[in-house]
Amino acid sequence: MPFDPVCCPFCGTEDESPIHSLLQCSFPWQVWALSGLHWSDIDALVPSVEEWFKSLTLKLSPPLFNLFAMICWTIWWSRNLKCAGKEFLTPLQVVDFARSYLLAFSSQGQDCASVESGNIAHWIPPPAGFVKINFDGGIRDGGRVLGLGVVARDADGRVLDWISRRVDRGGSTFLAESLAAREALYLAIRRQWHQVFLEGDCSSLFQKLSSSLPDYSFSSPIVEDSRFFASQIDHISYSLVRRSCNSAADLLAKLACNQEGDFSSVPPSLVYVLSGDLAV
Repeated sequence: MPFDPVCCPFCGTEDESPIHSLLQCSFPWQVWALSGLHWSDIDALVPSVEEWFKSLTLKLSPPLFNLFAMICWTIWWSRNLKCAGKEFLTPLQVVDFARSYLLAFSSQGQDCASVESGNIAHWIPPPAGFVKINFDGGIRDGGRVLGLGVVARDADGRVLDWISRRVDRGGSTFLAESLAAREALYLAIRRQWHQVFLEGDCSSLFQKLSSSLPDYSFSSPIVEDSRFFASQIDHISYSLVRRSCNSAADLLAKLACNQEGDFSSVPPSLVYVLSGDLAV
């Protein structure tokens, strides 16, 4: 069906206007419902987007307004993709994409938890053409054993690669998370993936990866490795999520803590978790 420059490309029934595309259409309604922002704060009877934005600067805290603005940008980008006849983002993907960009470009050291995926409690696939790599790190025996879990999936939820690795060295949970993130980014380099979402549940690590400031912590060499690997990827976005969105990587990290060496075949329990992610 050819694009009608007057009719809304999302609903196909109403005349298009910026305020309709970002607020009044059924598509943005679904986006805002998933965003974690309260509808009472977002909804407004305003004549224009400019007035809408002005009213929300008085209602929302700076972190929430940043999230709101980034979601608006992503809705409009998805609209442009649809108008161009390309595969566009679903409402869930709009929220995920917006949060990832907000975290990736935050350089002020803000609390990453403020942009954590609010109402989203399960894994969602990346947009077409992207690879989403989930990572997690765990410890056992008081930190004497570390477990690293990494799983990479495409837009259809297919597993492209995975890692479950035991590390017999002392360390903290943060060190395990840092090592897992480095493994994930190095995997992207090895597999020559050029558009990547790196997803995990460690806010302090994402703060370090997103910052341009030097890191002087015990794990600084690992963090610097990860920053370098990320710089070699054409498009890299960081996505901070709840643990329930990171269950596959979490399982691989726990399995690694409780076995010797790497797995030679896919653990049955991982198949169960992956199937559950796709069934939601």
